[in-house]
Amino acid sequence: MDKRKLDELLDKELNEEKDTVIGDFVSLLVRRCQQQKSVPLGIALAASFDLLVRLYYYKGVTNQGWILCSCGDERYYFPFVNVCPRCALEREPFHHKAGKGSSANIGNTAVKALILFIKEWFSMNGSRLKVYKGEEPVDLFVIDEANGTILLAEVKSAPLLTLPLVITPDNPNGDFDGHESLTMSTLKGATMGLLLPVFEEGIWKADTWNFSKVFDESKTFFVDMLTELVETDEFFSTYLQTWQRGIVAYLLKEKTEPIFWLTNGCGVPAPVPVNWPNRPRTGRETISDGKTSVGLDRTDDIKKGVYQLLKLRLTPINQDYTVKIGIVSNIHALRHHEDYIEPIEDVMWLKTSETDVITAKDLPGETPVYNLFDGIITFTRTYTRDSWVKRNFDFNG
Repeated sequence: MDKRKLDELLDKELNEEKDTVIGDFVSLLVRRCQQQKSVPLGIALAASFDLLVRLYYYKGVTNQGWILCSCGDERYYFPFVNVCPRCALEREPFHHKAGKGSSANIGNTAVKALILFIKEWFSMNGSRLKVYKGEEPVDLFVIDEANGTILLAEVKSAPLLTLPLVITPDNPNGDFDGHESLTMSTLKGATMGLLLPVFEEGIWKADTWNFSKVFDESKTFFVDMLTELVETDEFFSTYLQTWQRGIVAYLLKEKTEPIFWLTNGCGVPAPVPVNWPNRPRTGRETISDGKTSVGLDRTDDIKKGVYQLLKLRLTPINQDYTVKIGIVSNIHALRHHEDYIEPIEDVMWLKTSETDVITAKDLPGETPVYNLFDGIITFTRTYTRDSWVKRNFDFNG
């Protein structure tokens, strides 16, 4: 990355930066995280990142992929994992194909959202650091002009929990008991909201938070409605506490905890319901498989990320900067840190054409050595081997 290429990237702006509505929503999320006291700051930031990613998901919702649930009062749900969300919380899981987009689109969305979130965090806290979206092989880079330092980073991020959309019918049928997958004839004018899992008196229930306006097709509908909810103390506090219980359930694989079945990467329900479908070739359909594991917790992402770090270290860069490298995510490798990351946390390496090297004394005295990574940076936990990274990426201080 020579000076000309770096300057070209610095001149680029993310489209979302020009969208003041999105920018205002990100600012609101970060501000609310700093104001709240109900959960640790890192948990609040990671949970709020999910809300930002969710906004992009909601903007892509169509009239296909809905499920009618009449197990109680009648509701239409648009879930983002393969299950009726109300029954997963209050009864037993009922399979329904989720309406989310492709893995590639989800990944790109998560990268955009994470960059916007970190940019706002720095801005709100008066940091001099600037964050930019990169190009292959760099997902994002952070520049500290005053210190002459640049961080080149690989981004691996994915949400933990995506709240389903809900439509409350104005005129319920009342003569149907069960589930039906359906295509909505129209969404315009529907009373829409979010399902928010709530833990009260030892049980989970599916609360509905209706939006203040019926659904319309304006570009700002979902951001306007989510803004209203995030500004509501009861909603935001309840959401953060629900999210915190969700991440604990995910970490410990608490299959008896209903919120677990709404988290990404939760697998096949246990016990398996009688009518739960099989896969075409073998095994059972999942609610959400390991490919959607949260944050940095997908093992393939960890392996690819480690290779990418080596590639980033060898990327030519403007000599005006001291280069740091790292992985950036919303959530650390919750289940897989001990087996996949901890054994290599303290690895250092070098590049040399010398052969028959046994110890460092066999190398020329000025041979540079590098950390495998200078930092694995996430909202929930950051591991660093570098003072500059440690000083600038503490989300829990």
